Amino acid sequence: MYGSQYYLKNTGQNGGTIGVDINVEPVWNFLNVDTTLVVAVLDDGVERNHEDLIGSVLPGMTIDYPNEYGDPKDFPEYNVTRLHGTACAGIIAARNNSIGIRGVASGVKILPVNIDPYYSLPYEYLQYPYLWYEQIGLAITWAYTHGADIISCSLSFYNSSYISNAFTNAMNNGRNGKGTVVVCASGNSGSEIEFPANMDETIAVGAISKNGSLWSYSCGGSNLDLVAPSGNINGLGDVVTTDRTAPNGINPVGNYMSNFGGTSAACPQVAGVVALMLSANPNLTASQVRTVLRNTARDVNTYGFDYATGCGLVDAYEAVNASLAAQITGISEPTIPGLLTNYSVLNVPSGWSVVWSMQGKTTLPNYCTANFPAAHQLQINNSSKRHIKETLVAKVYRTDGVLVKTLTKSINTADGFTGTYSQTIPLPNQSISGQLTDGCVLDVQQGYNVTLTSTDFNGATVSYESFDTPTISSSGNTITFRFHTSTDLSFCLLHIVKGNKVIEFSLRADAALHLDPDPPLMANISSDGGSSISIELSENADSDEPLRSNAFDSWDLAIYSYTTGRVVYAGKMSGPSVSIDSSKWEPDIYVVCIKVDGKEIVQKFQLE
Repeated sequence: MYGSQYYLKNTGQNGGTIGVDINVEPVWNFLNVDTTLVVAVLDDGVERNHEDLIGSVLPGMTIDYPNEYGDPKDFPEYNVTRLHGTACAGIIAARNNSIGIRGVASGVKILPVNIDPYYSLPYEYLQYPYLWYEQIGLAITWAYTHGADIISCSLSFYNSSYISNAFTNAMNNGRNGKGTVVVCASGNSGSEIEFPANMDETIAVGAISKNGSLWSYSCGGSNLDLVAPSGNINGLGDVVTTDRTAPNGINPVGNYMSNFGGTSAACPQVAGVVALMLSANPNLTASQVRTVLRNTARDVNTYGFDYATGCGLVDAYEAVNASLAAQITGISEPTIPGLLTNYSVLNVPSGWSVVWSMQGKTTLPNYCTANFPAAHQLQINNSSKRHIKETLVAKVYRTDGVLVKTLTKSINTADGFTGTYSQTIPLPNQSISGQLTDGCVLDVQQGYNVTLTSTDFNGATVSYESFDTPTISSSGNTITFRFHTSTDLSFCLLHIVKGNKVIEFSLRADAALHLDPDPPLMANISSDGGSSISIELSENADSDEPLRSNAFDSWDLAIYSYTTGRVVYAGKMSGPSVSIDSSKWEPDIYVVCIKVDGKEIVQKFQLE
């Protein structure tokens, strides 16, 4: 009868509207239901030997009848058969066995809690109804203390502190403190949400038709969380589910009914979805489950929350994926940073992917290897004595390509140290000096030595990144650096390493001693407002140093941040005109360094 269960997959059968369903079928393709999960059905009992539930119904409890374990209590002398709880249980957990129907979470355990074992309430309960409510409160407490992960309640009562206190305790203390999730039918009176669905902590479920329209009987209000597809009430519904085994049910010749409906049928659908969510992520708290259900529901008729449909139609696929995403953590902190440092995103579901990047960079630097040495990891190779201070970004995508989580982490692969620097310029007798700190940018003059001093320099290794070729020498606690006088602006990023101590800083020389008044190479640099920059090269016909005819076939380009001295782009170019993606660059002054046919040109431009 699966093809008739439009609430699971609406293909337009029986006049329904395609897609008005709980979107559960895709979940079954990748998720294994946790068959140890327990859903307590607070109702009039559940038939444990039904062919579609056999093996799934646990020994429950029946108020006033301690030896009946949650079985339905019929009264054939009055032609009364209790079948409501069995119908709800089938929607939640009917087995995937090619018999009858299929439950939303086939295979989960049902804990029947029979709170209506009477033909009518006994005299003392009619006279003192709080006695019955006290019994119900005790039954709720029994359920969550006997392992109920979820309580499905398709009944309404007069407001009672016995019941509200029991539900509150269940939602606070059940599941070893994570909270038993309580799902309630909003009610069929067409008015305000009924108790206990109107409690702040419970998940209140209303009903829409197979065409997506709101049933007039469905109770609504500010506490309504979401809706599920259902049929009419008073035996006029169209929900197919488990009946009592013939001839004891409403269908005298079969074990299934086709006329269930109301919010009673909507509530167990959501309870089944919750079981799928907890199968995906058992660490979700009751409060988190409610939040995920609300955030992933599909809008019905109106955008966002409304009193009639809450946050919308429950969406099992999105709710389960959001539950999976909630358990993802990271980016992990390496235990001991070293030359090869591994960062990880943890608890990534099977089939999901992680895309790594560095904040502000268009491509992942070459010292990084993504998804290595294992999936969802990134390895940073610091063996070249590179001091890496960046923000690492990991974007997690699920199997259908939807981005579900973005994680960031500031990284520093070594301890820094300090020193001093000085430079003496004979004319005009200028002396420059100051503190040398990790990440600083020093303004110096071309053509003259810069003296760098630190007690940590003795025995240190020096390396650099520069468009030019500077002169560097070291002796003891002193390192001497010198720019040549070849361009009007020079940059160098220095890395000085001693053991696991690293200092990384930039030297910047703005003014050259000798500038060529008639350079052979000219560049026009422009920006389109932030997304890209364009560079157009041309030969200066008036220069005494003509370029080769094919000079623009291959040339070098490097672009530095003037503020930090870091390279933001570098590569081999071809052709006199190029466009560079700058959409992820920060507003700054940038320095463009170009080398064509042995000739250099350096220009600054500002990116707003």
